[in-house]
Amino acid sequence: MIFKGYVRLGIFLLLGLGVVSVILRVKWLVAENEKLTAQVSQSSVQIMMQKNVLAQVSQEREQMNQILIRRARNSADNEEKLRHEIQTLQQEISGHSCVVPVSVTERLRESY
Repeated sequence: MIFKGYVRLGIFLLLGLGVVSVILRVKWLVAENEKLTAQVSQSSVQIMMQKNVLAQVSQEREQMNQILIRRARNSADNEEKLRHEIQTLQQEISGHSCVVPVSVTERLRESY
């Protein structure tokens, strides 16, 4: 009989320890879950911030591309205008002759 009492006591102790260990494990898992949830929230905020930065950088890159394209077009237009002006000036002076006096030529040939 006494043996049965010890067996029952042992079983109750084992069950009690099992229940306590399950309760402690659940509390630990709840704390771990809360910690991981906070990390996920923080990561979500960081991801949103990074997306915003990437969108801003992308927009700035697009604006820079537009500026560079505009500059290239302006440069090409200016170059074409200069070519046209040079051709016009060459045509205008093609019929004129320029006579350099001999004295000027001789002075230019002198050493300094």
